[in-house]
Amino acid sequence: MSTGGRCLEKLTAGSVVRYSEIMLTQTWQTSERKYRMREERDFIIPVSDGCKLNSYLFRPDADGEFPVILGVCAYSLDDQVAPVMPVGAGGIRGHMEAGDPNFYVSRGYVHAIMNVRGTGKSEGYYDFLGPRELQDVYDAIEWLARQPWCNGRVGMFGPSYFTMVQKRVAALNPPSLKCLFAMYGLTDLYRDLDYHGGILHHNFRTRWIPKLANLRSKNRMKEKLGEEEYRRRVQAALSDPEVAAVPALVEALNCCFRSTRNFGRNGMKRLAASLKFLPILAVVGACTESISPATCALGSSGRGRKNLPSGRPSISTGRFINITMSRSAGSTFGSRTTTLES
Repeated sequence: MSTGGRCLEKLTAGSVVRYSEIMLTQTWQTSERKYRMREERDFIIPVSDGCKLNSYLFRPDADGEFPVILGVCAYSLDDQVAPVMPVGAGGIRGHMEAGDPNFYVSRGYVHAIMNVRGTGKSEGYYDFLGPRELQDVYDAIEWLARQPWCNGRVGMFGPSYFTMVQKRVAALNPPSLKCLFAMYGLTDLYRDLDYHGGILHHNFRTRWIPKLANLRSKNRMKEKLGEEEYRRRVQAALSDPEVAAVPALVEALNCCFRSTRNFGRNGMKRLAASLKFLPILAVVGACTESISPATCALGSSGRGRKNLPSGRPSISTGRFINITMSRSAGSTFGSRTTTLES
């Protein structure tokens, strides 16, 4: 990408990249389009525990080695690459967060969009931003870097879920991960999503959960705590008046007493039909130990911040391009430049 006479590939490691230096210049322009695109849908990426993750892979139709741009999400991959003509950008295409493969590939990048485990056609059970999900992405980065059409350098792109994954995986320091473009992604699920200013905020889940593709989960928290302690914590959550005031949360917590294996999207639709709200991550949260209204209660026997993890990754590698525009406090971190091309 040309940046007012300075190219990213010419920046030296250790230089600090400021957003204004990259984009906000009168001479900014995109790099030249040189390649046609080769497309491989349902491209399998294996990870360390044997699970196979599904992806859509787009790469230049030419010999050579190219850097990879990886996007990771729990959404429909078809939706991420839906046609943009004749509508183009805008609210109706707001769900397309992986970026345009045509743009990247024509300029000499491989573009991979991958479903996390337990979603889409990827195997396994969903582990919302959990250790297994992050290890999967680490493994995928290193596997992609070893492919004959990759130059050994991988970057990540995308807002929202894509960004939340990026920042957490960066803390694991994958050797082949060289840069991030991580914008509009929260880092503290408790403060930034579920309890705004300490006040329960549940209705975002209504819109978000139905977007998760072919969701499959299991009750990891129940497995960890055991039946007796698990039931005690669910009952404590149900007795919280703030939670009890939301019918959907009550129903979701009651679902915790039933089997949630393969509850999936059909179960969510059934619950949606009977409830005005659908913050079903209360169910998914109880299954995956994410920080949601239900697991806030499950983790602290009621309201408040007690015994809850912050959700903020510790990132001090100093190896990543940091171009973030996050609206969440504490979601940016210091970085230095390393490029995909060089």
